Amino acid sequence: MIISHSRNFVFVHIQKTAGTSITRYLDQYLNYQDLVLGCTKFGEQVQPSYRKKFNLHKHSCAKDIKELTGDNTWDNYFTFSIVRNPWDRVVSLYNWCRKGQFSFPICQEAIKASSFSQFIRSECFKSELSQIKYITDETGKVIVDFVIRQESIQEDFDYVCQKLQVQPTNMGKLKHNARKREFNSYRDYYKSEDDIKIVTEQFSEDIKLFDYRF
Repeated sequence: MIISHSRNFVFVHIQKTAGTSITRYLDQYLNYQDLVLGCTKFGEQVQPSYRKKFNLHKHSCAKDIKELTGDNTWDNYFTFSIVRNPWDRVVSLYNWCRKGQFSFPICQEAIKASSFSQFIRSECFKSELSQIKYITDETGKVIVDFVIRQESIQEDFDYVCQKLQVQPTNMGKLKHNARKREFNSYRDYYKSEDDIKIVTEQFSEDIKLFDYRF
């Protein structure tokens, strides 16, 4: 998550959507007026304090950030986020969790599961939020100005860089948090129609809003 007063923008970071790559790239253009939570060494150091005092963290939702910044700042800054095909995103989450680097309940569930199919049937997985929850208000209205799609990340991030007046970059070279997969395609992780259906139903709002297909 970034709140930049020097460049007048807010970045809402949804998990497993290349948000770390974006944050680390933009960090070089920020200064002392700006807040980064997570992703960078300094961002990780200050995150506990902001979480404790303001309930603000790396993956804060847009409505929570807006509540803290106020309507005037939010409405006058360029606000953006990034989303990803839900079926692909869940596979990314699964592989990231299984690296065993974190003790979050969802990570422990992934390590304990005998397969991807078992993982998506766990009670812990069912608590995972839709991406739309991160970028909408209480009425379900999208409140960010622009949504990058990971599937068109180069074109979309070029537009963001233009808006922020920063130098664009080759997004293919920014691979923070990349994780090795058992299969080349996310589709290969889904062993049955039921597997596909579980993710389809859980993230139906994302699929409908962004018109994603398996």
